[in-house]
Amino acid sequence: MELSKIYYIISHSKPEDWHQTFGRNHEEIYVYRFDVLLRLEAQYGTTVISLPHLLYGRSDVSKEITNDIPASHYLVDVFYGSSLIERITLLALKSHKAIIPIPHIIQKRQVKWFDCCIANICDRLHTLNSYMQQYELTISPQSRKDIEI
Repeated sequence: MELSKIYYIISHSKPEDWHQTFGRNHEEIYVYRFDVLLRLEAQYGTTVISLPHLLYGRSDVSKEITNDIPASHYLVDVFYGSSLIERITLLALKSHKAIIPIPHIIQKRQVKWFDCCIANICDRLHTLNSYMQQYELTISPQSRKDIEI
C-alpha cells in the first residue's frame, strides 16, 4: 500500500473503524477493521512534560487548567504490517483521561491535522473536542492539505 493511502485512511476513518485491544506490554493496539495490516500501537510515557506554551497569552488561566499540567506523553506508532510508518507524540492530561495533540510552538495553539486524527482514534472517552476548545487549539490549515490525495 502507498504511504499516501495509509495517511488518507487514518485521516478519514472514524474511531469505530478501529478495533481496540491490548498487547503483552499493556500497550493499546488499534487495528483498522478493513485492513488488519494497518494498526496503531500506543503507550503512555513515564516522562512528565511541562506545558507552558498551552497557556501562552491566556489571561483566564483557571485552576482547572493548571491541574492538567504537567502531562505525560502518549506515543503512538503507526504500522503497516511490520513496517513502522510514523511515530506521533501526543499529550495525556488529567491522569490519562484526555489525549490531545501537541501544539506547534511557533504557530501558537495550532496542531497538525494528522495528529488530531490519531488522537481522535485513541480518544475512547470522547474528550478530544472539549479539550481542544478549552485550550483554544486549532488545526493548522496547511497540515490538512499535506495529506489529501
